[in-house]
Amino acid sequence: MFLPALIAAALVFQGGAQQFDLVCQGTLTSSATNIAGSTKEVRNRIRIDLDRQAWCYDECAQVNSIVTAAPAEIVFSRGDTSSGRNLTRVDRVTGKFSSSIFLHMDGYDMFLDTTAQCRPEAYTAIPQAAF
Repeated sequence: MFLPALIAAALVFQGGAQQFDLVCQGTLTSSATNIAGSTKEVRNRIRIDLDRQAWCYDECAQVNSIVTAAPAEIVFSRGDTSSGRNLTRVDRVTGKFSSSIFLHMDGYDMFLDTTAQCRPEAYTAIPQAAF
């Protein structure tokens, strides 16, 4: 009885945690056409559930789908449209978080770039859909 439990625990450990939070601290730099840029310190908690392929920021106002999850990287969002593009990801080896957002609206360009260092913490459950 003890041996199967030990084997199961080893398999879970080998595969890595499937549910965890990341606490990330870094800087957000924003700039826009004809407007001076600014930088501010940011701290976010990201809840991640790889089994559900879901994630959310802080209080989980919006639950999002993970784009890809690989051993080296998790991509949270990636898009390219006529009005902008974005890429948000974390390196699972170094803990480096990066998010780049470019928006083009009404002749103005806006850029938001976040870089941060993340550390894993205990999982805070992502709310389930009510229906």
